[in-house]
Amino acid sequence: MNLTYHTLLFDADGTLLNFKRSEKNALEHTRVYMQSRLESEEFRQIYHKINSSLWIELEEGTISPAGLKTERFRRFALELGVSRDPQELSDYYLYKLGKESHFLAGAPSLIKALAPHYTMGLISNGLTIVQEARFDRPEIQDYFKSIVISEKVGSAKPSAEIFKHSAEDLQIELNKKVLIIGDSLTSDIAGGINAGISTCWYNPGGWINESPWKADLEVRSFGELQEILLGKE
Repeated sequence: MNLTYHTLLFDADGTLLNFKRSEKNALEHTRVYMQSRLESEEFRQIYHKINSSLWIELEEGTISPAGLKTERFRRFALELGVSRDPQELSDYYLYKLGKESHFLAGAPSLIKALAPHYTMGLISNGLTIVQEARFDRPEIQDYFKSIVISEKVGSAKPSAEIFKHSAEDLQIELNKKVLIIGDSLTSDIAGGINAGISTCWYNPGGWINESPWKADLEVRSFGELQEILLGKE
């Protein structure tokens, strides 16, 4: 065990869970539901462009989670030139997305290996109705002592406020003995820096960090992370 840390805070999507797969499946259901004539790839590309810009607004605090839910489908329907109720489309998509919970390869083994040695929490920028459904599985419920979802607590990464909710749940102080592990520089790493804790960028793609947010650690695989936290077996 690495005595530098006593608590690990994990991001969920893109770090432990395969959100791309979940989103792809839910969008395909939505495309069929809308009876769209667009091919799947074009349908997803248009949605992604709209959705990505709105999640940036959420991180910046210029739109609420509730607003994001319907606004993305209002803009989406407008872009597609169809007249559909954005609330109806949002409800359908979120229902399907909540049914899609897929771990990244190796994540369950990593969680089980680390759990006996560290206090662990999950901290997610996400929508409550979706994440509660996706997190309702033993690999998460049995090992994470705190699960914080941004919409539920009213703050999102990179704000330090969401980390304070985790600290309160876990009854710990936010300091350098707490490590946030996540794939996003702008939410996970920036948020960890804002909260005054240690940071680890999970970067399996080997991307170059050109942002102002510099992590204390960078790993490209779960094996590398496990070796840092538990040592070589």
